[in-house]
Amino acid sequence: MQSLHRKSSGQAMVEYAVILALAIVVVIVIVTLLGHQVHNVFANVSCAIGKLGGSCAPLPTPTPDD
Repeated sequence: MQSLHRKSSGQAMVEYAVILALAIVVVIVIVTLLGHQVHNVFANVSCAIGKLGGSCAPLPTPTPDD
């Protein structure tokens, strides 16, 4: 009975590791796909805050090889 408990515990740990690995892959894909957009949002906000004391330079257009 004790070995059955150990096997199911080990199996659960493997399942958690697989779920964690999949979550990490999803986060990497999302950051890769949306990275430029997130950067632009933060740049626009910082530019708007910076306009209180001056002007902002236009944001560079990202290239596909970035």
